[in-house]
Amino acid sequence: MVNRGHVTPLLLSDHGATPVHCPYELPLGLGRLGRPSARRSDPAAVPLPPGRTLLCYTDGVSEARDATGAFYPLAGRLTTLGTATPERLVSFLAHDVHEYAGLFADDLAVLALTRE
Repeated sequence: MVNRGHVTPLLLSDHGATPVHCPYELPLGLGRLGRPSARRSDPAAVPLPPGRTLLCYTDGVSEARDATGAFYPLAGRLTTLGTATPERLVSFLAHDVHEYAGLFADDLAVLALTRE
């Protein structure tokens, strides 16, 4: 995995959410702006054991704010789910972020992957 300008993905398990550290590169289309030696990173291998889910999301999730201006507490909200299927996780976030923040103008994208 290589991160091209988004927030750090999370690896979810029964024990909570763990950040997945991987090489960061300039966002897609901006690679020519970087130093030639820094234009490409070797992707990080991210093990995905059974029972774990890899959650990738845009800053529309992590920067959503409630009426007081508090950011959406992603890790805390995920603890209420326990072990959830990717479908349940994406559905939960789509509803919960809007419930927390109301209407907002930022994009919201979520990708959840697990092994079968």
